[in-house]
Amino acid sequence: CTAGGLGFALAKEAHAKGLRVFACSRTLESMAPLAEMGIETLVLDVTRERDIQEVKAVIAERTGRSMFLSTTRDGIADAFAVSDFSMVRVRHLYDVNLFGAIGMTHALLPLLRAARDHDVCVVLVSSLASKMPIPFNAAYNSAKAALNSFGDTLRVEMAPFGVNVLNVLSGNVQSNIMKPTTLPDNSIYQPIKDMRSKVRCNCVSYAYIVTPNSQLLPEEGATPADVWAKAVIAESLKRKPRDQLWIGQNWFMVWFVSTFLPRRVSVSGYTYIYFVLFTSSSSGHADVEDVWDDRT
Repeated sequence: CTAGGLGFALAKEAHAKGLRVFACSRTLESMAPLAEMGIETLVLDVTRERDIQEVKAVIAERTGRSMFLSTTRDGIADAFAVSDFSMVRVRHLYDVNLFGAIGMTHALLPLLRAARDHDVCVVLVSSLASKMPIPFNAAYNSAKAALNSFGDTLRVEMAPFGVNVLNVLSGNVQSNIMKPTTLPDNSIYQPIKDMRSKVRCNCVSYAYIVTPNSQLLPEEGATPADVWAKAVIAESLKRKPRDQLWIGQNWFMVWFVSTFLPRRVSVSGYTYIYFVLFTSSSSGHADVEDVWDDRT
């Protein structure tokens, strides 16, 4: 729930709805604005089992061992092609984006089941990236796809206990998740190093633009975080929330393509867009052009 993130926006909106909120982050300082609002803040690193169990114990003690809403918005991005992966970074991304969410959900399930007199809901925040092969984003894409599958299975398993599960497939929403990255010196994508971020962004009309000094800024038109949070909290508080909430800029395009077009067609479409952007960005590099000429 760090300031500027989507978890921060969710905590504010839930508090505004009159809910008792426990906001978590790795440092209390990053949640100072939430504490000033009267929100209870707890230190949590979702990659540490000890932290998870300590937070569970605090919530159980303060609430009488029950809760009726759990939102999991753990997320970091790592914008590298598969050939440029650092497996240490990939494992950390999975620890935060996937295993952290699973670990927190697993720990809090007893508290959620104890509150079955209420409309209980687990909210798992995923991404449109789980539905489309965004280049230079394979680790994040796949972690969010796995989170979708986890949520679908959890929904079936928890149905007899009155626990709902809402998967939020977020489109382009203004947040602080994106960070500029630099290609490794030995990357096969060095021919397009100056255009890599633009290629990645343009493939999905991403929520950020790249400035001349390689900074990432929110793109005009991306859904404001507070608007996104209002919709997520409102859906989660329904007696019977939908299984999936598609929300954020470009959600309809991705929903339509992933729902109605054969996978071969949609993947071919993404590949073509990437091909055009890649070749235009690498103009003048004969080795790259030869590879793509052979491919096509």
